[in-house]
Amino acid sequence: MSHTMNIEVEVTDRQALEAACQRAGATLLVGTEHKLFGGIENGIGVQLPGWGFPVVFTAAGQAKYDNYGGRWGGQDKLTTLLACYGCEKAKIEATRNNIWSQTETEDDQFITLTLNLD
Repeated sequence: MSHTMNIEVEVTDRQALEAACQRAGATLLVGTEHKLFGGIENGIGVQLPGWGFPVVFTAAGQAKYDNYGGRWGGQDKLTTLLACYGCEKAKIEATRNNIWSQTETEDDQFITLTLNLD
């Protein structure tokens, strides 16, 4: 039996975020205070390619950022990071819960992650 899901992502797992940054070509920032155009935000900072300011993920998993409607950074870069994070988090949880096999395919629009119970 297969299921197709759309998931809303709350970024709370640093290990999954590190892996997502590697896949998306983003940089995980040092420290917990990060300067955005409108002020300082606290959390895990990520510098996306081509973005003027970082994205900051709060302790609650919410993304705080200012890309000025795409003028200071393409929304597609954040979308890619979140998609990668969702896959990495799912793989971590699958491993933790003894799901033994997983396959992943990716094209220009979709990442397909298949988890199988053996």
